[in-house]
Amino acid sequence: MAAPPSEPVSRIVTATTALSNRSFLGRSFARRDAGDSNKGEQEGPKGPLGLTTLSVPEGQVVADLIFVHGLNGGSRSTWSRAADGTFWPQDWLSCDDAFHDVRIHTFGYSSGLNHDSVLNVHDFASNLLACIYHSPAITSSTSSPVLFVGHSMGGLVVKKTYILARQLPEYNNLADKIRAIFFLATPHHLDRWGFKLPF
Repeated sequence: MAAPPSEPVSRIVTATTALSNRSFLGRSFARRDAGDSNKGEQEGPKGPLGLTTLSVPEGQVVADLIFVHGLNGGSRSTWSRAADGTFWPQDWLSCDDAFHDVRIHTFGYSSGLNHDSVLNVHDFASNLLACIYHSPAITSSTSSPVLFVGHSMGGLVVKKTYILARQLPEYNNLADKIRAIFFLATPHHLDRWGFKLPF
């Protein structure tokens, strides 16, 4: 897979091999330069799909922090301030002294309500799991833990990602690296009220 010449991409990796007989989706992810001014034009209004690395510390990485948006959100729009477009995981968090040694990522998936999709939470979780597993940045630092922040349905995606990592033997080492999951407005018990997600 080649990047268009106008897109400043540090690295694009595509993994299309089946990871197991239960994992069927091809995976792709990109690490984009943090200072890319044309990102909005190339990503769409909500942000890129897949795993995107926002910040890489210069020294030793002590953790990987992954933000996962919710229903009808986006990898960029969910975590941005509407008034001025400040993308706080990249603009603020990466500059905070407490996070100077944390690698920060976002994960985007097609979660819109305005289109039909055959994908569901399980599929999104499988994609997230494969993206993390095939990320050269995350897998190369074997000792750094993985932390998740899941908003709304993103929390369900993260929870399913962890369950799949525990269930599938090829992902057990990755499951051991997951140390914390922060749920923000995640509807854990929709079924109690008779609600069903449309996917």
